[in-house]
Amino acid sequence: MNWVTILWSLAAGACITLGMTHLLIWLKGRTLHAHLAFAVAALSTAGVAACELILLSASDPQTFGRVLRWAHVPVLVMMVGLACFVRLYFKTGRPWLFWLAVGGRLLVGVVNFLQPININLQEISALRQIPFLGQQVSVVAEAVTNPWNRLAVINNLIFLLFFMDSSFALWRRGDADSRRRAVCIGGSLSVFIFFAAGNSILINEQVIESPYLITFPFLAILLGMAYQLSHDVNEAARVSVALRESQQQMVLAAAAAKLALWTWDVRANQIWVTEEGREMYGVSPTEEVTVERFLDTLHPEDRESVRLSLEAALAGSGDFAKDYRVQLPDGQIRWISARGKVERGEDGAPRRMRGISRDISLRIQAVERSRLVVEAAPYAMIMVDAAAKMVLVNAQAEFLFGYSREEMLGQPIELLIPERFQAGHPALRHGFFAHPTSRPMGAGRELSGRCKDGTEVPVEVGLNPISTSEGRFVLASVIDITERRRAEKEALEQRDELFHLSRVSSLGQLSGSLAHELNQPLGIILSNAQAAQRMLAHESPDLPELREILTDIVSEDRRAGAVITRLRTLLKRGETRLLPLALNDVIENVVHLLRSDLIAHGVAIQTALAEGLPEVAGDQVQLQQILLNLIINGCDAMAENPPSERIIHIFTSLQEGKVRASVEDQGCGLPDGDADRIFQPFVTTKSHGLGIGLAICRTIITAHHGRLWAEPNAGRGTTLHLELQTVESVA
Repeated sequence: MNWVTILWSLAAGACITLGMTHLLIWLKGRTLHAHLAFAVAALSTAGVAACELILLSASDPQTFGRVLRWAHVPVLVMMVGLACFVRLYFKTGRPWLFWLAVGGRLLVGVVNFLQPININLQEISALRQIPFLGQQVSVVAEAVTNPWNRLAVINNLIFLLFFMDSSFALWRRGDADSRRRAVCIGGSLSVFIFFAAGNSILINEQVIESPYLITFPFLAILLGMAYQLSHDVNEAARVSVALRESQQQMVLAAAAAKLALWTWDVRANQIWVTEEGREMYGVSPTEEVTVERFLDTLHPEDRESVRLSLEAALAGSGDFAKDYRVQLPDGQIRWISARGKVERGEDGAPRRMRGISRDISLRIQAVERSRLVVEAAPYAMIMVDAAAKMVLVNAQAEFLFGYSREEMLGQPIELLIPERFQAGHPALRHGFFAHPTSRPMGAGRELSGRCKDGTEVPVEVGLNPISTSEGRFVLASVIDITERRRAEKEALEQRDELFHLSRVSSLGQLSGSLAHELNQPLGIILSNAQAAQRMLAHESPDLPELREILTDIVSEDRRAGAVITRLRTLLKRGETRLLPLALNDVIENVVHLLRSDLIAHGVAIQTALAEGLPEVAGDQVQLQQILLNLIINGCDAMAENPPSERIIHIFTSLQEGKVRASVEDQGCGLPDGDADRIFQPFVTTKSHGLGIGLAICRTIITAHHGRLWAEPNAGRGTTLHLELQTVESVA
């Protein structure tokens, strides 16, 4: 055996070895089509090597021409295989350039067999024996170049352009692996085309006398692929180790989170599941799990729906999400939440589904308990989603609003809101969702709910935001306050009755002074009327004197009428009405009403009323009652004082936007120095008092949104302060 046979056999063997290696890689994973393309190219190169070896030992031009013609078949397969390999492995290059190169090579193959000899040489006249590697080999001595050979030359240039374009595009990706592939594989392909095609052109144009050398330039590709393959093997080993570690970490993390990992091989109908999953579904560690076995673990009522969901995921989007029950061998029921994703092959068919399962039994139990709690609540509970749709109602909501549960679920919450409030409700709802906090709804306003029959019921509403995996919801607790409103109305009526009785009691204490206030003008009226009668008995009465007498009668009558009007005002019963009024005028009216009683008790009143005070919002009768009570209490506190020390000071002022009235006495002071105790019901320092006067006064002031308090004087006595809001601040 000579060196030519040995070297070409070794080259063919190397091509076959590398080709079979890549073929096995493709068989291992049928989606790696780039390795199949290279295996075809390498095995075809072995065929080219066989043809070249026959050409080297050809004895006549006819045999040389026939072998050269048939050598184009493995060359065609080799070139197309290389082009497909680059296209699939690099995933770069212009598609039109790829198809132009492959189509051109097919055209070269067809034209080759249409020629008398082959596409390279139109006529071979003689062969010559030349020494090559220590042996005599046959080469073309005399021949005529075929004009169609230019088609093959152009096609080789197109292949070279395609390989270079794909390599440059791969290089421009910038990562180290892409650049290494571009240099090792793209560079070796370009070197192969340059030397192989150049050798053929020089021989066909009879520039040189040399054997056809295609196999040995292909060794450059083999070296580049061998280097890349070794790198890929090392990288695969590294990735395998990393994946194994990552899988172990993922399994540990899943176990810590009480998650079960599973993979369903659709074609083999086998399910791999972690130990946690086998325990979760009640499957033994050694038992083979298929889809049928998985469905057997489910509750009979859930099997069909789960099976349909799996089929829908395989046929549709590939997403699987389902909550279902698992029935364990001991009869225990578990709720499982499973999520999966389908992986498809290049043909679009589902290959496997990967997913996780989680035991949600505790969550389902908590939800069920929450539902029972909501159902057992003594007031209406309504849950609303972000779209204002009612998603949960309890039995009390049905009873309160008169709708059935089915009529309310899925309907907008505006169904239960009176029509006059519906227009502004969406803005309020959006504001709550923008800043969700637990709070009462419509603070400071009276709320009403609309029943099915159109009637309205007064309610109080508490809002509580709830965040879930499905989004944000609002749980509204609705309380029917009809009975409370009725009780409050009765309490107000009783309070007004108590206020009225308190005023009557106060006026009873002032009966002597009131009688004096009325007797004095009535006595004057009687005296003047008698004098007028005597004057009219004369024949010539004094008319100017009569006019003065009548004027006095009218004046005193008005004076008596004013006393009666004040008395009737204090005795009048009615609802509390907060109207604008001047506090100074109220004080002056009360002082005037008490004038006679104060004189009888030897009490002097000194007033210092600020001018220009704004009007306050109040009920005139009730404010008169308060001031009357405060002044009488001051008089009683000074009963033991000498007459010269019985002085009450009344002054008004504007303090921080509020009108303040103060009543200061020189009496015995506060009991035990406690300024707040005197406002408690039935607390009194008087032997004849009930202890409810000041308590009533504070209640009245509170209803006026004001304040009433007491302060001890620096020297002697007590000052009681009354503070009311102005009309502007109330508005």
